[in-house]
Amino acid sequence: MAGTLSVQNILARFLPGQTLDSHRRKVCARLTDCRTARMGGMEMRCDHCQAHSVCYYGCRDRHCPQCQGHATEQ
Repeated sequence: MAGTLSVQNILARFLPGQTLDSHRRKVCARLTDCRTARMGGMEMRCDHCQAHSVCYYGCRDRHCPQCQGHATEQ
């Protein structure tokens, strides 16, 4: 995943050490945490085969390409 280009990877690489106002810090924190364990989520398990998967919650921030891309699709 190190070579994957995403907003989360870009923020993780270039955000440390940057001076941001509180609003931009909050937005960047939401974008960084989006669809990760830090946002929480739910575990789904199949009653028939016992397979399970975890679905993490999105941040739903208007600046987030993951959340707004999904909203645009719907």
